[in-house]
Amino acid sequence: PLLNDLLMLKYTQTDRVSHLTAEQRHSHLHRLLFNIVEQETSNQSCVFFVDDAHYMDNNSWEFLQDLSNHQKVILVLAMKAMTSSKYPDHLKAMVKCKNARVCHLKGLNHECILELARRLLNVATIGDDFAKFLKERLGSHGNPMWCKEALDIMLNLGLFHIEPITKRKCSSMDEGVVFRDLLFDTKSTSSLDYKSSTYSARRQSRIQFAAHVNTDAISLPLPESLNDLILARLDKLNASSQLVLKCAAIVGTSFSKNILKRVTPNNIKDSTLH
Repeated sequence: PLLNDLLMLKYTQTDRVSHLTAEQRHSHLHRLLFNIVEQETSNQSCVFFVDDAHYMDNNSWEFLQDLSNHQKVILVLAMKAMTSSKYPDHLKAMVKCKNARVCHLKGLNHECILELARRLLNVATIGDDFAKFLKERLGSHGNPMWCKEALDIMLNLGLFHIEPITKRKCSSMDEGVVFRDLLFDTKSTSSLDYKSSTYSARRQSRIQFAAHVNTDAISLPLPESLNDLILARLDKLNASSQLVLKCAAIVGTSFSKNILKRVTPNNIKDSTLH
């Protein structure tokens, strides 16, 4: 039962657990997790990776601080950039350990952004005009998620187009290269989450595509932050979808369709809940 809240389980509460105070539950959970780690590391070492560590609560930091001293555990934390003075107290103690390493990751450079765009758009090449446009618009944003969302916004706004380069017989050197299907219609695409396929290119005829910027896109503004990008995407939803999203935000990060259906107004169609 101690793991219910942590792992969203539904073990029946026992009398022993139900009578524990909040402090006692925390202590018992801490000990239980350590016992699990001890079992997993009895014959091997383990790597624990925690993403978005800046969102962790104090209890989690306390557990990870103790875990960082385990001889068979390598702890990797990824978190947003901040000055050491703003580190949580437990993190300050962790980075003082002789085995601790702090790595400040830089954003993607222009070449990496172009390669990311090429792969997300599933094209053979990025045109010089579009490359220049991306450098001007995305050059100061090295966050891969921001770049993907920005490309998605650009696609929806029609800021660039994708056109075929040439039709040719693929050579054996093209094995594993990703090509667009000949029937792909860029005009019907509204998101970068479209389905693409990796073909065995040998003995197949395919058309390669290139991405080019539209001439009227130069003066159109783009959101300046990831938060603005998300808001821009939410603004594109219809009223019903926005209402469902607001209800889902209240429920939490994980829920079933039935729960969402119960908290949304009756006039919301089932298709909107998918």
